[in-house]
Amino acid sequence: MKGDIKQSTKGKNQIRVFIADDEFLIRLDMKEELEKEGFEVIGEAKDGAQAFSEIIRLRPDVSIVDIMMPHMDGLKLAEKLKNENLGAVVFLTAYNNKDFIERASKIGAFSYLLKPYRISELKSAILLAFERYKDNKILKEKNFELEESIKTKNSLYRAKLFIIEQTRLSENEIHKRMQEYSMKNRISLKELSELILKTKSIPEEIKNP
Repeated sequence: MKGDIKQSTKGKNQIRVFIADDEFLIRLDMKEELEKEGFEVIGEAKDGAQAFSEIIRLRPDVSIVDIMMPHMDGLKLAEKLKNENLGAVVFLTAYNNKDFIERASKIGAFSYLLKPYRISELKSAILLAFERYKDNKILKEKNFELEESIKTKNSLYRAKLFIIEQTRLSENEIHKRMQEYSMKNRISLKELSELILKTKSIPEEIKNP
C-alpha cells in the first residue's frame, strides 16, 4: 500500500525519501546524513520537472523539496504531488520569506525547514511530515467511506420508494428481497438501487420471488 513504511533488511522501519534540490553538494550531503540516520534515499533530482517525473516512478513516502528550483519551483511541485497523492513533502528554503510560507501553507505543506539545517531538525521534519501525511490519508479515506455510505443510503431509499409505488410491497419486504437479489447476483445494494433507478424497472426476482 502506498505510503506504508518499508521494512528494511536490518529489521528497522525505513521511510523512503526522495531529495529534490538544484545544488549537487546539498543533495550529496543530505543523502549521506539521512542514510546514517536509517532513512532509505531512493532517488534525487536537480529540478522540479525531473523530480515530478521521478517521484511518480519511485513513489517515495516523503519528498524533501527545495522551494527555489529551475523549470518548476518547489511550491508548484508540491502542489502537483498533493493532487496526485504522492506522499508527504518537507519544504527546504534558504529564505524566511512570508509569501513562501503562506503559499506553502495553502498547498498543505506537511513540514517546513530553513537552510542551513541540523540533521536532527531534518530527521524530525521528515518524521512529522510522514505522520501528518498518514493521518491526513486516513481522514480522507474515512470521509470517502462516509460519502459512499450516504450515497448508498440515498440510492437505496429512492429505489425502495419506486418499488413501493410499483408493487405496494412493504419496505421491510422490499429490503429483504433486494438483499437476497444482491447476494445471489453478487452486486452491491448501491449498484442494484442505481440499476433500478436508471432503467426504471424492477427485477422479476424482487417483484415475484
